Amino acid sequence: MKKVVSLIIVAFIMVLLSAGTIYAASAPKLNRSSIQLQKGETAELSLKGAKAGKVKWSSKNKAIAEVNKGVVTAKEAGTTKIIARYKGKKYVCKVVVTDPADVPDVDEKMILTIDGTKLDVTWENNESVEALKKLLPLTLSMSEYGGFEQVGKIGTSLPNNDERITANAGDIVLYSGDKISVFYDSNSWSYTRLGRIAGKSKAELKELLGKDSVTAVISVEKSPERSMVVYFSQTGTTKGIAEMIADITGADLIRIEPMVPYSSKDLDYNDDSTRATVEQNDLSARPEIKNEISLESCRTLYLGYPIWWGQAPRIMDTFVEGHDLTGITVIPFCTSGSSGIGNSAGRLEKLAGCGIWKTGKRFPSGVDKSSVREWIESLNGE
Repeated sequence: MKKVVSLIIVAFIMVLLSAGTIYAASAPKLNRSSIQLQKGETAELSLKGAKAGKVKWSSKNKAIAEVNKGVVTAKEAGTTKIIARYKGKKYVCKVVVTDPADVPDVDEKMILTIDGTKLDVTWENNESVEALKKLLPLTLSMSEYGGFEQVGKIGTSLPNNDERITANAGDIVLYSGDKISVFYDSNSWSYTRLGRIAGKSKAELKELLGKDSVTAVISVEKSPERSMVVYFSQTGTTKGIAEMIADITGADLIRIEPMVPYSSKDLDYNDDSTRATVEQNDLSARPEIKNEISLESCRTLYLGYPIWWGQAPRIMDTFVEGHDLTGITVIPFCTSGSSGIGNSAGRLEKLAGCGIWKTGKRFPSGVDKSSVREWIESLNGE
């Protein structure tokens, strides 16, 4: 009799476990865990495995995004959560709303040409240069003076902060508030610095400027928008994916180089004293980056890294904290033998504190280019 009761109990437990397995397999799930929208855009959410009419939708902040029967409407820039409630449980989707007006315009660069020769100029960051920008494009008829400069009248006065300085060949200064001087030799006087010509020797400047008169044009040139693939790779796996992305998108490709290179011994998972293990266990570790990486004019950034100990290498923390990602769409990707992307991208987003971050993607080793292309194309619908 005891055996029969035991068999019945075992059978009952098996039925419960089976039911639990079936329930787990069909448990409701949101079709999207996060959405990024611009003001006025909409997106549709659905709770798969649930009866649509039984799902109750709500927004944690209606001023940022509203929801009606799963249709999300972006209202104002910010971050909120859309909540779906079903049978006593809630399912959450993160919503990030951006305002196109908050995204910086394409970078503008002041250009100087003299008698048709375009010059590379590093301009000062002061109120005189800001006032000059408002007058552009500006054509100056300049005359040689003193055997060291060309001087041209602006036609109006600019704010100045004159001080006695020695201007050298290549310097551009504001003189008496209403004149611009470009030097091909030296002179000491009271000036306000405007900028300096780069990449020209004193002899080249004298040949260009040592004439009775020249025509100078200061104008604004819009820098083209750039897409970039910036990545860190130690074994070459992430490098391979980064190269595919750059080839498919035409983006610039830049590798993050550590100041102190990693060796194979540094990556020994089984040794708690190795460099990478110590760094990954220290949330404050910030390995130094050797190469300078400029994100000027970048609007789309593919950010790649391997997964180390379940997270992005700490050198990626160094990168995101050291660069302003405002107005840049950041698309993270990672490589690993088995680990997923986890919360590595979310942590980097939090450390960066800015940027428009898209959902990240993990790639295994040996992935083919067509799979990478398919992922890139899918981003347009995100």
